[in-house]
Amino acid sequence: MVASYPEGTVLTCSHEDCNCRVVIQAECHCPGAQGPSTYRCACGAELIPVEGT
Repeated sequence: MVASYPEGTVLTCSHEDCNCRVVIQAECHCPGAQGPSTYRCACGAELIPVEGT
């Protein structure tokens, strides 16, 4: 399941050697879109919200 991040949320790769970032342009409203994030970087690590943005 994909967590519903609000528009404008910046996500970054949780892998310490990868600093890629993505911005949520539209909040997900799909049925069942709740629970832990499953957004993934191309390297396979979880994308997590950037703190302080």
